[in-house]
Amino acid sequence: MYCASCGKAVKKGVTYCTRCGARADGGTEHAASKLSESSFITLVAGLMGIPIAGLGVVIGLMSVMKEMGFSKELIIVFMSLGFLLLLAAEAVFIWLLVQNRARADKEKGSSAGLKGVETKELGAAQVRALSEPMPSVTEGATRPFEAIPHESKLS
Repeated sequence: MYCASCGKAVKKGVTYCTRCGARADGGTEHAASKLSESSFITLVAGLMGIPIAGLGVVIGLMSVMKEMGFSKELIIVFMSLGFLLLLAAEAVFIWLLVQNRARADKEKGSSAGLKGVETKELGAAQVRALSEPMPSVTEGATRPFEAIPHESKLS
C-alpha cells in the first residue's frame, strides 16, 4: 500500500504515513457520524423521558391545584396548556430525530459511493522500475567517535 499524499510505501494497518503524516488510507475522519450516533441516543431518551416526566408534573400540578381550591375550569385550562407544551416538545424531538437520521443516511450514502472508487496502486513491476528514493537528511548523520591519538608531553 502507498501513501495517497507522498507516494511512500506504508505497511498495511498503519493509519498515518511515517514520512508526511497524512492519513495512509487517504480518507478523512468523520466525527460527525460519531456525534450523530450519540445525539440519536440522546434524542430517543428525550423522546421517551419527556412524556413520562411531563405527565407526572401535570398530574402533580393538577392535584395541588385541586387541593388549593382552584375552579375546575381553571385546572382544565392549565392542564390543556401543559399537554400542548408536552406535545410541542415531542414534536421538536421527533423533528430532530428525523433530521438526524436523514443526515446520517446522507453521510452513509456519500461514503458508500467511495467504495467503488478504484485506487491507483503500483504493481510489482512498476515498483521495481521506480528509482530509489532520495535518502533522508539525517541518514548517516551520526557516526561513532573515533579516538584521536595524541602524543604525551611527559616524556
